[in-house]
Amino acid sequence: MTKRIAGIFQRLRRLFRKHGKRKPDLEKVWSDSIIHHGPTMMSVICMEENAELIQAISKMLRGKDARANLVEEMADTQICHHLLQEMYGISDREVQEVIVQKTLREQQRMHDSREIAKQQA
Repeated sequence: MTKRIAGIFQRLRRLFRKHGKRKPDLEKVWSDSIIHHGPTMMSVICMEENAELIQAISKMLRGKDARANLVEEMADTQICHHLLQEMYGISDREVQEVIVQKTLREQQRMHDSREIAKQQA
């Protein structure tokens, strides 16, 4: 990740620590960030943050003590999900509908797989 992009997320983390119990208006900070950096840069940042999450998961799978890093990257990608929704006009409802569809599809796949296993036994 470039120093500039790392700095953006570092400033957000410092901002949250600074405010302690008085958390800033997250939506406003994220909206301001999009205005300040522009949607193209923020989209690139989101791509890079997702890549960092992949690396953190890989470290966990290799048995490295990377839990704190995994949590941090999960937080970064969740922030990015909010940014992407705002930048591309995607509502919470749209996302939730797809989550439900995909969850039901996975449920059906697991059911079908169990049925196939029973028939083969």
